[in-house]
Amino acid sequence: MTYNSRHGGFGMQNNRSSSSSSSRGRSKRPQGLNEDLYTKAAKEADVEIPTADKIDFSSYGLSPQILESLTKRGYHHPTEIQAKTIAGVLAGKDVVAISQTGSGKTGGFLIPLLNEIKKSQDAGVVKKALIVAPTRELAYQIDKELREFNLKRLNLFSLVCVGGMSIGDQMHYLRKTNHFVIGTPGRLVDLAKRGFLKLDDFNMVVLDEMDRMLEMGFVEDITWIVDQIPQPKQSLYFSATLNSAIRPILSNMSPDAVYVELQKPEPSRYVDQTMVGVTRGNKLTTLVSILKDPEVTKALVFVATKSMVETVAEELARQEVLVDFIHGDKTQSSRMRVIEGFKKVKSGVLVATDVAARGLDVNDISHVINFDEPKTREDYIHRIGRTGRNGKFGKAITMVNR
Repeated sequence: MTYNSRHGGFGMQNNRSSSSSSSRGRSKRPQGLNEDLYTKAAKEADVEIPTADKIDFSSYGLSPQILESLTKRGYHHPTEIQAKTIAGVLAGKDVVAISQTGSGKTGGFLIPLLNEIKKSQDAGVVKKALIVAPTRELAYQIDKELREFNLKRLNLFSLVCVGGMSIGDQMHYLRKTNHFVIGTPGRLVDLAKRGFLKLDDFNMVVLDEMDRMLEMGFVEDITWIVDQIPQPKQSLYFSATLNSAIRPILSNMSPDAVYVELQKPEPSRYVDQTMVGVTRGNKLTTLVSILKDPEVTKALVFVATKSMVETVAEELARQEVLVDFIHGDKTQSSRMRVIEGFKKVKSGVLVATDVAARGLDVNDISHVINFDEPKTREDYIHRIGRTGRNGKFGKAITMVNR
């Protein structure tokens, strides 16, 4: 890679007066993880995303306008998770869908919801869907995918309501018709309790990446939101993982839900996974060496803490690596600028906390590097799922303290 980071990468602003070129290693591996998880070769054959080849989208009786949008985007056959969920959603059932990152889960709920809302609009009835996501990035990514169906042509409207952005603007646009409202739990609860988000106007609710929302402490918020939406309602739960803590909550919220769980989530088959042993004193040096390998074009580096994100990014900039960083303390507008910059560069490095493990949709990430080991197996799956997407191979390197 050729880098020029004299002015701070693709949007980086150095706001720390000093940093250290070493990092504190962790002497104990997170519970439930072992080194075997980090070493697995990518499969060389059959790199296409699995599709239900005997089914095409026209089999579902979708609106001609929805079918036209799918065709223009080059989508003719549903992925496996879509094939197993769309019919149930169209039938009005509550659905719990578990499938690994990159399998098409977002389309699994957006396609049928779009169809049902458009159909109701044509019949003179207003239906609305509330989509709850754990992070701002994922909320905006869902909205982006939704808008690719050409909402304006369908005469449908969506609004994103997340923290870090003007709540005044969100209050203003909530006074208008929004067929889709997509947001994070805290901001949605805030808007609802202020009386601007009318939860009793919604007929359908989606909890996307529910496991992550529980990990982040949003269980009270999401159960409150679901409870405020009156019956009859349709509830959809999509996630890459489903741990034991979630099942009783789902059973309570939707006792008659249909469960679709394709397989135990595994690291992507298209990611070549390796491990590098490091010592406390050579961790950053090793990272720089990895990133300067010509095979590394666009890399996402995961770091455990916000302070270390900035330390690592600053050291990489000093080593003339084109780099930027994101973490939870950055404003949403700043995070969006950094992510858009990362999408546009042909080669570069983004250093991030797990805020980027879900909802970061950048198709050409060649390498995911775990500078710090993930806390859980599920975190590892989501991290390395940022590469090896859409039938492309990727590489994941995990740095392990010795």
